[in-house]
Parts: sequence; C-alpha cells; structure tokens
Amino acid sequence: MEGKETADPENDSQFPFFEELHELFTERAKNMKRRLLESEAGSDSSQAKKSMKITTADRSSDEFSEQGEDEDGSEEEKPIRGISRERKKADTNTMPRMEMQWGEMMERRARKRKLFEQEWRQSMEKLERERLMAEKAWREREEEKRRREESLAERRDSLLPHS
Repeated sequence: MEGKETADPENDSQFPFFEELHELFTERAKNMKRRLLESEAGSDSSQAKKSMKITTADRSSDEFSEQGEDEDGSEEEKPIRGISRERKKADTNTMPRMEMQWGEMMERRARKRKLFEQEWRQSMEKLERERLMAEKAWREREEEKRRREESLAERRDSLLPHS
C-alpha cells in the first residue's frame, strides 16, 4: 500500500490523514488531466478559465489552501482576489448599516441613562425636601419644648422666695 513511508516506526501505524490527503491529490490530478485534455481538444481557453473561476469560487477556504495550484503549478490568485474583493465590498456595504445600528443603540442607551438620571435627581430632590421638612418639624418641636421649659422655670422662680 502507498504511504508506508509516512508510517510511524514506534507505533507501526500509518499517518492518520493519509487516506484523505491521497483522495484529495488523486482528485486534483484527475481534474488537471481533464483540464489538459479539454484545452488540447480545442475548447475555448477563456471558457475553461471561466468554468475554473466558477468552480474555484464555489470552494471553501479550506479547499483553497489545500488546492491552491492551477495547471501550470502557480497559485490561483485571481479567483481568490475576486472573492476577497467581494467580501470587502460586502463588508463595506454592511459597515454603514452596522455603524447606524451601533449609533442607534448608543442613542437609546444615552436616552435611557438621561431618563434614569432625571428620575434619580427627582427622587433625590423629593427625599431632600422630605428631610428638610422633617428637620424643620423637629426644630419646631425642640423650640416648643424649650419654650415650655423656660416658662416652667420662670413660674417656679416666681413661686420660690429669693434669698
């Protein structure tokens, strides 16, 4: 069996992803042969490139990293650049919407905070008024108590003979 050179001598086991990699490379080789035959058969080269871009555009990013070479062995950068441009374009299209949502959210939070602060101030002012009223009532009671004590002391002094 192929791939024995990747076997681990200590565990006497094969490389764990050998089958997947082998499948990947054999499929790639088949695709390369098919494309080579199509181009030799006289098919339009621009049509082959278009179909290749379409097939590469449908691939996931993992497949791009695994199958990054085209017929002549160079990296396929044009479709990748096209996809990244599309992604950038989509990102730039969503940026104003995201900024608007963020701005609206911040405005809502600011309104809620102002409302909370206003309610807090009103409740603090009410508590302050209540405290002042309670303090005033206490002072009035204390003043009345002091007046009664003074009046009582004067009556007592007037009843007692002076020595």
